[in-house]
Amino acid sequence: ITHENLIGNGKWQTRTVNKILRCETYTGDLVQGHSKSIDHRQVRAGADNLITVQNTHEAIVSREMFARVQSILDATAGKCRSRAVNAYTPNLLKGKVFCAHCGTALHRQRNSRKKSDDVYIYHCLTNSRVAKDSCLGVTIREDKLLPVLLDIMQTQMETTLGQYALLLADDEQREKKRQAVSTKLGVCRQDIAQYRSRIRGLYENLVQGVISSEEYFSFKKQYEAKISDAENELNLLERNSKTIELQQKRQKGLSNNLCDIRKKPELTAALIDRLIERIEVSHDKQISVRFRFQSEFEEYGERNRPCRHI
Repeated sequence: ITHENLIGNGKWQTRTVNKILRCETYTGDLVQGHSKSIDHRQVRAGADNLITVQNTHEAIVSREMFARVQSILDATAGKCRSRAVNAYTPNLLKGKVFCAHCGTALHRQRNSRKKSDDVYIYHCLTNSRVAKDSCLGVTIREDKLLPVLLDIMQTQMETTLGQYALLLADDEQREKKRQAVSTKLGVCRQDIAQYRSRIRGLYENLVQGVISSEEYFSFKKQYEAKISDAENELNLLERNSKTIELQQKRQKGLSNNLCDIRKKPELTAALIDRLIERIEVSHDKQISVRFRFQSEFEEYGERNRPCRHI
């Protein structure tokens, strides 16, 4: 798996090693039926579904060695299953926390305590699963991460709401301009009807020889240009109006979320999923958070930029 022409980074991982140790193909046998189709979907099948054809190719390991390895693996797995199972607390940050150095998702692990509550930590598995010293390594306690995350979230929500207020206040000023433009567009629509009527009249004048061909096409081009400008302006205003309406709803939702946090300062899985896009933790426990509402605000700014001239 380390050949330069193979796909991947050439790093060994513990799960890859375990898969190799469990694979009967290395004994010279062909094993099929690991999956089956149910309702046009491939799902894992049980041992009863397996079909084994022996000695289809040259073996890499002997059957005796393979059997000994399976015994060791089964014994280890049996010890793990025999332990008393103490359910984990809900993982509020599932799929959200990543290593700031290698980019992999941090693994949540429980450290059991006899005289106090269990402690949960997030740590990077790259050094143990991929290669030693391949990452600076990250470890942080969950009970230390969550309060910091709550403070960061509240601060960023207040900042973004302030930015929204400024931008939407600017929108209120532009709303007056839009109303004036809308009035102008109403006049333009009337003019468009007149221009089209005049174009028909121009053609009659052209046929009757009242105006020349050059004059006909010149006037026609002017009328069509005015029609096109009015329609483009109308489309731009409609898009901008829809964008502002959407962002006003988002601003209201964000404001409600901030009020909820102030009343009850704690994080929930639903709140985290709705507001947080990604959390990165560094070796020195620096925390960087990317919020969904940040992306939405930036998107609003980008969409709104073409309308600044209105």
